[in-house]
Amino acid sequence: MKRLLKAAQAVLGSLAVFIAVYVAYAHIASIAVAKRYTGDAVVERFGSASDLTQRYEIRKEGALAYTVSGGKLHVTGTTSMEAGKPARLELVGPVRSLEESRSTMRFRVLTPGAYDVMVGFETEHSGKGARAISYGLHAGPKASAFGWKGDPLTSLVGARVTQDLPDTLETVRDVPLASLRGAEGSDDGWHEVGVQFSNSLHQAFATIDGIPSGSVRSEWIAGLPVRLVFGVVARDPGQTVDVEIEEVVSEPVLPDPQALDFEDHFNGKVIDPRRWHVQKGDEFWMTSSALSSPKGLTLEGRALHVETSHAAIVLHTPPFPLGSVHVRARVQVIGFEHSGFFAGITTVLGGGHLRVFDGGFVDAISPEGKHELHRFAAGSWKHDGQIAFIPHGRIDGDEAIIEVDYDAKTRKGRIRVNGDEIVSETPDIQPRQEVRVRFGINHNEANSEFKVIVKELRLRALQD
Repeated sequence: MKRLLKAAQAVLGSLAVFIAVYVAYAHIASIAVAKRYTGDAVVERFGSASDLTQRYEIRKEGALAYTVSGGKLHVTGTTSMEAGKPARLELVGPVRSLEESRSTMRFRVLTPGAYDVMVGFETEHSGKGARAISYGLHAGPKASAFGWKGDPLTSLVGARVTQDLPDTLETVRDVPLASLRGAEGSDDGWHEVGVQFSNSLHQAFATIDGIPSGSVRSEWIAGLPVRLVFGVVARDPGQTVDVEIEEVVSEPVLPDPQALDFEDHFNGKVIDPRRWHVQKGDEFWMTSSALSSPKGLTLEGRALHVETSHAAIVLHTPPFPLGSVHVRARVQVIGFEHSGFFAGITTVLGGGHLRVFDGGFVDAISPEGKHELHRFAAGSWKHDGQIAFIPHGRIDGDEAIIEVDYDAKTRKGRIRVNGDEIVSETPDIQPRQEVRVRFGINHNEANSEFKVIVKELRLRALQD
């Protein structure tokens, strides 16, 4: 009996030791994982080479070298090719979980050549399935331009970017370095490029000296393990590399309370990716484009194989909890056949949970067989899960002003088009529910086509 008791005590003692070790391991592992989610800013000002090697993995191939002095990382050498691989010198940070974040790099090119100076992210895993996305300067001996570099879109882990992107809605092809020089052509060579991830808008967008320069659709999900990467990568052999990097910053982006209080005239070189995410219909079914210009935002498209109503193009804001909202869109119609324009509020959840509150106009055929623009209101206010549609007469002229209001205190919504109130109802959207403001165009029939200019959109969303 004593032997059995001693054996039981020994087993229990071993079990207690195992549990203690396991608990300690779990705590250590949780601390290590938690560091990925702390959201602390990383600011690199290049104090010394020894500090640099402790904080980053240094990837070096070919005839490139670096020194650290005067608070700068100096990369020099030549753009050699070894074993079919281009010369590169990249610094790779520790693994972190992807969040709403921004990474910037301040640098200058002292000797232009065929190489890229980039900052961005790569996924934690390597080999097949690895993905990377970066933005920076594609330097050249004759001309240099800013642009994207990365891998084709792969669902949930990649972002569709290439080094030679077309001039589409999502991005600008290139921003010439010369276009950033002052009025007298002066330029000290220092520039800051940045990449910002917006998980809520499903896009990554770039900045040059703090100004948005374009965006690409991104399916990199929040929490994805990633690593910060920056440095120099050669394109062609036999050219001199001389680059200084002064500062690299990677930091979380906190919600801006002023981000949903603006008046957008869409008269810049690109659509502001901090405000809008763009969704275009499948290119097999339709064509669509959206281009900003001094005149405003031109939306243009044509149905190819559409047989029923399909969204051609939609722009929407980041999600926010519903409070009082005012939306005002002014639209000029150039051509509009068998299509519908809408602007308003929609829930983030779709499918059976989708609720909308929109105003707009559609193309209609008069008794004489002519195309006319007719006002409408559409939305969820009958508490039956269905979307009601209320037509409301013809629009005279080629301009429409659509106003959608929601009062969080009374929970009443109003829709007006060209000053005429069409609806005053209580939408089936709950206060504080996650919503977006959106506008766009539907193809309603097989021969649908449209061209409109959104002159301005006023948005004021209050957190009541």
